Amino acid sequence: MAENLKDNLSNPGAWPWTLVAGFAGAWFIAALYAFSHIEIDMFLGIVAVFAGIMLAVLWIIMTLLEVFVRLRRRESLPLISPRRWLAWLMTPALGCAGLLLAWTDADLLLRLRLSESALAARAEQLLASGETGHVTVNGRLGLFRVDDAGVSDDGTVRFWMQYPGIFMETGLYYDPHRVITDTDAWPEERERLRGPWVKFIFRD
Repeated sequence: MAENLKDNLSNPGAWPWTLVAGFAGAWFIAALYAFSHIEIDMFLGIVAVFAGIMLAVLWIIMTLLEVFVRLRRRESLPLISPRRWLAWLMTPALGCAGLLLAWTDADLLLRLRLSESALAARAEQLLASGETGHVTVNGRLGLFRVDDAGVSDDGTVRFWMQYPGIFMETGLYYDPHRVITDTDAWPEERERLRGPWVKFIFRD
């Protein structure tokens, strides 16, 4: 393995790090999908964390090996090509970006912005129908999968979207009159995302 690494160091190309960065890019795309839900799905979250840890361990081992070989050969850091530096930095950069998505609603807000017209149109249609109670949707509205919808007496529409864990359901409220307030009280947490849209997490 050390001989192969020495050959790679003699080659100014950055393909070993580019390959790892490619895996990190695939992980980031998967994480973007998994973390853009209202609540991270239990199974998808476990897979994403495990894959991220494996990539981080691989990157650390490769970095330590490269540093060791360069010290043995007394090669200075300026001899490393900019392309190799960039490929080396891509993996931790994508990893940090993925963690940022997990801790914020940035990707959820983007997903909502791209789906807002379809969701709002369906909500207004339900409000105009005068029906109350549950309506089966069982389809996609924009980038969201919606199972059911319901109109409340206060003029809000509730979309049930995801069941990320046992005894847990999540979705969005369409609240054009701003009657819903943020709360983290059990059994339902609510937080306004933007405009008339409020996310909810219901724990039974």
